[in-house]
Amino acid sequence: MQIVFVANKVENPDSFYSGVGNEIFSLGFGDPIKVSSAHGLNIDILLDKIFDRLVALGHSVETEEIDESALKISIVGKPNAGKSSIFNWIVGSPRSLVTEVSGTTRDTVDETVVIDDIPITFIDTAGIRKKSKVKVMNVEYYSVMRAIDALERSDIIIMVIDSADGIGNQDQRIAGLAEKNGKATIAVFNKCDLVDDRRKKALLRTFKQDLYFIDYSPVVFTSTLTGKGMDELLDNIMLVTKKIDLRIPTGLLNTLLQRYSEGTPAPGKGKKRGKIYYGAQIASRPPIIMLNVNDPALFTEPYLRGIRNSIRLNFDPFDGTPIFLKLRRKR
Repeated sequence: MQIVFVANKVENPDSFYSGVGNEIFSLGFGDPIKVSSAHGLNIDILLDKIFDRLVALGHSVETEEIDESALKISIVGKPNAGKSSIFNWIVGSPRSLVTEVSGTTRDTVDETVVIDDIPITFIDTAGIRKKSKVKVMNVEYYSVMRAIDALERSDIIIMVIDSADGIGNQDQRIAGLAEKNGKATIAVFNKCDLVDDRRKKALLRTFKQDLYFIDYSPVVFTSTLTGKGMDELLDNIMLVTKKIDLRIPTGLLNTLLQRYSEGTPAPGKGKKRGKIYYGAQIASRPPIIMLNVNDPALFTEPYLRGIRNSIRLNFDPFDGTPIFLKLRRKR
């Protein structure tokens, strides 16, 4: 008989041996694999151990490859914000057809579903913890890296925030990582059944203040307990899915740039002013626009932000999607 000895609910392995460690050792199975199913801690180690034992018994162990052609969406947020509940609701929705390509991958759970004929791989992470906590609980470092890796390999980020707790530094960090990596973002205030309308308005104000750099993101209030807002979340997922591949025709883009430059002259230094000769979108996911200018150093971030806002206002809102502007000196 093969035995895999596991101790669950070990959120802090450092205190394990000073707690029930001696009592567990008296069972005679040696040192257990210390996991936390709630936080996804060391689940990767447990899976590896199970696979090793199955192979030792002569069983063939095969893992399914995730569909690389599918759009990838990570569900991220602080522990206990309700990420897994949202993940399970989406997978179980009547609108979702679960494919055969799924699996638990280390500290993330990947599930490919088809929604409105579009295959999407959802990645449920173990949560991103503050670095200060990682220093205290070094064994969680790998889980944190897996969560960040899931974010980086995704096209869209569903950022889950606990409505009762509100926006914290951790949420700002997650949003910053998403924006920096050019990921489309949907902000979800979960557990909305626990707050009233006044609290919801306050959360929206805080969102605009603290997460102003992703103010292009849809905001949805959800409750997996009552199902409220979940269909709206699916609608926004499909909306953002269509917007991340949107391309601006070059002629229209240059008309927008010309009108903006005429109405808002570019900044300058001394007698020299910035000038945009022409622009073109050179990539999507995220949309990247190359601007050919006389001197990139003359263009300030506020001016570039105005260009991005003008594109959203006059062409398309690019819901949930950051727009990147690259400057190149015309020679």
